Amino acid sequence: MKGREARGRLLEQAESGDLEASLIEMTRHPLLVLADELSGEAQMRREDEGDPGPFIERLVDFLQGRGHAIIGGLAVRAYVRIRPTNDFDVMMSPENWDAIRSFLAAEDAECSSSVEETYLYTFRSFKLDLDVRLARSPLDRAALDHTEARAYRGRTLAVVEANYLAAMKVKAYSERKELPKGEQDSKDVRRLIRANKADEKAVRAILARHRPDLLPELGEILAPERL
Repeated sequence: MKGREARGRLLEQAESGDLEASLIEMTRHPLLVLADELSGEAQMRREDEGDPGPFIERLVDFLQGRGHAIIGGLAVRAYVRIRPTNDFDVMMSPENWDAIRSFLAAEDAECSSSVEETYLYTFRSFKLDLDVRLARSPLDRAALDHTEARAYRGRTLAVVEANYLAAMKVKAYSERKELPKGEQDSKDVRRLIRANKADEKAVRAILARHRPDLLPELGEILAPERL
């Protein structure tokens, strides 16, 4: 009976989303590490992709006490366990920009591109895409003010609330709706709403307040033929 209850709890966590589980997946679970070492896959992965685990731990430490919000696919995974993600997306308050730039410079990270207020960092020694977004727009500033605290290995990370996450995903969809990533954005919005993590009326209200021009895009995403 206890085994069934434990499995049930694990399934419930998997369905509801778990930031800690998602981050551990990115750093590799100890049992997966052991299995991969025994099979030889770990060595091949290190040669091909490197190991982002130690960096992720240092990044989490850096974020402690600083205004931030986990966004993007990792945030979606914190609410709905639906897909793997190899990207770490974090939004920072503008006053922390110099601090995170210095931190990433010390980590030998390279800013490979930027779009609006989002800066994409890559790393020479391991495979990981880190997007750092500065909260300057009204929608982003509001999202940064609406976060949930989630535990990760004895520390706390702020995850943007689901309604604001969905609103940000609508914005992302509007900018790349013709691309595969745009389709992923639309799926994320629908999944958050279907899972009752985000509320359609609340998302509409957020967009009406901060980006009323995006209400037609929300209508596209939630069109009956796409649900």
